[in-house]
Amino acid sequence: MKCIIGITFTTACINIQALNCLHLPESISMLFKNITPVFFLCFVMLLMSTRTANALHATIIESQSFTTTDIMDIRWQTTLTTIGYTSTIVPQTTLNNTSFFASTDLLIISSGSIYLPPNRVNTILQFLQSGKPVYLQGEYNCSLSSNQAFSYFVNTLGGIFTWGGTTSDPAFQLNILGSFATTQLPIPGATLSSFNYGCHGSGCGIQYFLEYTGNFYGYFFCPPAPGIGSLIHVTDQDWIKDNLNDTLMKNIITHLTDSTLCSSTNFTPTNLGNDTTLCNGTAFTLNATNSNATYLWQNGTTNPTFNVTTAGTYWVQVTNNCGISSDTIHINYAPSPSINLGNDTMACAGHAVILNATTPGATYFWQDSSTNPVFIAIFSGIYSVTVSIGGCSAKDTIIVNFMPSPLLQIGGDTTLCEGQIIILNASTPNATYLWQDGSSASTFAVTQPGFYKVSVTTSCGTASDSITAIYKAAPDVNIGNDTSICAGSTIQLNAQTPNAIYLWKDHSIGSTFTVSNAGIYWVDVEVDNCVTRDSITINISEKPIVNLGADVKLCKGDKLDINATTQNATYAWQDNSTNPTFTVTEKGNYWVLVNVGGCIGSDSIFVDYYPQSCNCNMYVPNAFSPNRDGINDEFKFIATEDNIELKEFLIFTRWGKLAFKSQSIFDSWNGNIKGEPAEMDTYYYQVKFTCKFTGEEHFMKGDVILIR
Repeated sequence: MKCIIGITFTTACINIQALNCLHLPESISMLFKNITPVFFLCFVMLLMSTRTANALHATIIESQSFTTTDIMDIRWQTTLTTIGYTSTIVPQTTLNNTSFFASTDLLIISSGSIYLPPNRVNTILQFLQSGKPVYLQGEYNCSLSSNQAFSYFVNTLGGIFTWGGTTSDPAFQLNILGSFATTQLPIPGATLSSFNYGCHGSGCGIQYFLEYTGNFYGYFFCPPAPGIGSLIHVTDQDWIKDNLNDTLMKNIITHLTDSTLCSSTNFTPTNLGNDTTLCNGTAFTLNATNSNATYLWQNGTTNPTFNVTTAGTYWVQVTNNCGISSDTIHINYAPSPSINLGNDTMACAGHAVILNATTPGATYFWQDSSTNPVFIAIFSGIYSVTVSIGGCSAKDTIIVNFMPSPLLQIGGDTTLCEGQIIILNASTPNATYLWQDGSSASTFAVTQPGFYKVSVTTSCGTASDSITAIYKAAPDVNIGNDTSICAGSTIQLNAQTPNAIYLWKDHSIGSTFTVSNAGIYWVDVEVDNCVTRDSITINISEKPIVNLGADVKLCKGDKLDINATTQNATYAWQDNSTNPTFTVTEKGNYWVLVNVGGCIGSDSIFVDYYPQSCNCNMYVPNAFSPNRDGINDEFKFIATEDNIELKEFLIFTRWGKLAFKSQSIFDSWNGNIKGEPAEMDTYYYQVKFTCKFTGEEHFMKGDVILIR
């Protein structure tokens, strides 16, 4: 209730004009009729100071133990302070008993994420039952204890409520409904941002104040039984962290602390809005959306919304399991003005274009904020006017371009180099053209000497201009055809031209240029300001790779074929032969020159010979008879050539016992083992030897029969 005390001070007394806030018993009121004004003023000031000292106190259950970024408790405390309330932030364990009831006028549960055990839920219920209000924060998941506690409180205290589900849209913007958008302070646009996800539900006895696409996320419950505190619940807490939402927080506190705003209801009030007048052509949507409701409009349609396109009286009846609500609205249509400034236009410079928007009974607003019905345009630009009649407006825009008389300049007389082209440009907006050869394009390409003239005509006049073009010869430059050079060689490019200056690709300025690498090479040759460019591509051909092999030593009588075969090549050997191969039969130095496309590669080889054959063959008998008859008495190897070096000669019994060992080719086994004749049997030998000339190693093994 608003309290107004009007007191007027005069030179003689204090005049009490009004006393509407004390509500004192009649006996006490009669007492004040007989007291002096000065005494009464002192009494009023005492009452006011007592009221200030007894400001409402809120107990805020903390939110930051879940995460330090959940500063909802701090935000509630700051908001309460700005509207003159005191508050204390306490841990959730405070709800373990009722000792805080006496000092608390308003209880705020600031976190919807921290678990509420049953005993603390019961404490909150007792607080409501003591007649004091509660703000209970919820979160997006309907199964969280904070959301379940809200539905439990409503269903316990005479209402009906059921959760529907979670809306997973991280960017949706909620509509703030009814007095929650205006109570403490009006909220611009009556919308709420920073609301990330939310659980929605519905029931009876609930005032919904946050809505999105027909679902509700903010609930105000005023229990039907007297003496029970009111309850507000919102199913997302992120919006509280945003400083832009202070006004809604203040409006929530106002609803919890002002009993005149709390009344048990079954509906979000059906409100189609005030009667209104629309402009012709304007569509208007009437919205009666309510939870779990059916709808009946004046024309029998049953949608939650109705699109208005004509004047008339519109009404809706909204029904759900909680009851029936209805509303009516009258809508009129007013004609919109018709305005046409004409098509975009062009005029000659020095003239004016009159833009006429005259409409009976209208007001005007031009692009320069002038308000006359007529506007005179003298400069090129975009012109617009808004014409309004009785709140209905129409706008038109026109582009006006002013074209000067043709002003033409295609350039002065010029001297060009042979092959050079110059484009003469006479382009002028909305013009026609006539060149010296009768052509009518806006440009003309000059490719030869001569006299060139053009006439340009627009709606604002004709202008002409001319030019004489002279051509002079360009230098003749030829640095040769594309070619290839051998790797490691060079080629000199010659651009020598009388009275010329030169610029090669590497910015050198000589008349010649030496090339050793593959690439594209160019030169600009300038004579009398005329430049000719010539270019040449140089490829590098690699020398053929020739490999006759390493120097070699052959055995007496051997031959060696040395091969220099290379694709697309010619050959020159040391003896002037020209075959790709050469057969060596005697000691000497052999070489070849291989020519591929003028690039020559070479190689040589020295061939030496051993004085004897390299034959390392050996004859091994398969039996011997050491009976001292002078025939086949010993077992030994027989070399066909004297070029064998014995490394190891071993003989074993069939049981693996060593019977004989030697490293001399001249040694032989006489059939004795340790001086005693060996038994007649089969014995096994192993021989390792090296060919003296080739160095090749050999290994032989086999068996021999000793016969007695």
